[in-house]
Amino acid sequence: SVTARRIAVLAAHSQSGFLPILITGTELQNKLPQQYPPGTVDITERYLAMVHGVSSTTYIMLMQALYSRRAIVIYDSVDEAGPMIDTVVAHVVELANQNHRVVCSARLGMLPKNTMWMFQQLEVCPLSQRTQLWEAERRLGSASKASSFL
Repeated sequence: SVTARRIAVLAAHSQSGFLPILITGTELQNKLPQQYPPGTVDITERYLAMVHGVSSTTYIMLMQALYSRRAIVIYDSVDEAGPMIDTVVAHVVELANQNHRVVCSARLGMLPKNTMWMFQQLEVCPLSQRTQLWEAERRLGSASKASSFL
């Protein structure tokens, strides 16, 4: 989602020293097709290994940031993880319990009911018509293009 990517960009550009790791539910389903019972595997580590390779400097850097609690792990659209959703949610909860900084996004009502109490829930509201027009004009370069787009 745009919001998760924006959080990652802000984290990368901030002076906080935290490194964002953005993982989407769809990517998890595509990169980790195997079923893992909840709590049996480090989903973040497996994903990073599949994407970057365990001997790459990127993988090593990301794992060092994760182990030293200098990473912000952003799980976006976990409801799109398909049959892995329970495993992913259990892993996100485990990361949070280990004092990692974790952001998890999903469509409203799509997370397993027994885990809802573990998350701080925020709802993204739609932009006003005026704000939508302003954003469209800014991105498309003219009011006429923005009007026809909306």
